[in-house]
Amino acid sequence: MLSTKTRKVKNRVAIVLRLGAKLLSRAKDYFGAFFRRMRARLGTAQAITATAHKLARVYSRKNER
Repeated sequence: MLSTKTRKVKNRVAIVLRLGAKLLSRAKDYFGAFFRRMRARLGTAQAITATAHKLARVYSRKNER
């Protein structure tokens, strides 16, 4: 079984994405709703990671074109 702990990161982009994900907890948009669903299902730490990952995928997709 994989560890359930959220690991520490040193990458600046990852830190910024996590901060952005945490700020979305009160947003009244799609990402805010996603964060709140994940927080209810996984807990706060893993919800931040999941939302940051989603933000990274969206950002990557936008910069691809």
